[in-house]
Amino acid sequence: MILILFTTRAPSTLADELARKGHEVYDALAISEVMALAEQHPDSSIVIAPEVNQERASIIQQHWPTIRLHSQFNPMRMFQLVGLSLKCRHGIESPMCHDLTAKITEEIAYAIRKLGGDPSPLDLTDTWKVNRTLEFLGASIYLKAAIGSWRDTLTDEEVLDDLRRWRVGGNDALRPDISFVN
Repeated sequence: MILILFTTRAPSTLADELARKGHEVYDALAISEVMALAEQHPDSSIVIAPEVNQERASIIQQHWPTIRLHSQFNPMRMFQLVGLSLKCRHGIESPMCHDLTAKITEEIAYAIRKLGGDPSPLDLTDTWKVNRTLEFLGASIYLKAAIGSWRDTLTDEEVLDDLRRWRVGGNDALRPDISFVN
């Protein structure tokens, strides 16, 4: 897995530890470095070190999903996050991901059936094909957005939660709570 470590000093001991665990790690000291590396490696994950101030971190967080480490983080927890959550987000198989993938595809199949379709000929992990089918079935943009975010901008847990909320509450359950003022 490719990791971009946004830090204030390089080389970093955290980067060395992650590399020893088998990850390809790039230290980045400047915001522009993080952005350039993220463009070069679109499947990478961005980790923000504790010493990076929040103002600088938030610039990166506005553009990409990140893992923000805090001053009292446990390095072992970092390895668990990199080993499980990031793998799930990028679709790499692990027992935890397989569990969530099965649950997510069950919810997707339910949604297709509920809208009058047949999920059996589809690869339910192919979000593009699923969303094309949902489009033909008249699904809401909110349901399609939740599925389209799977393995992209939302974690597997967030996608599963959205799909379960849709099952219970329909389209209104996924409608964002925003209002516009004139």
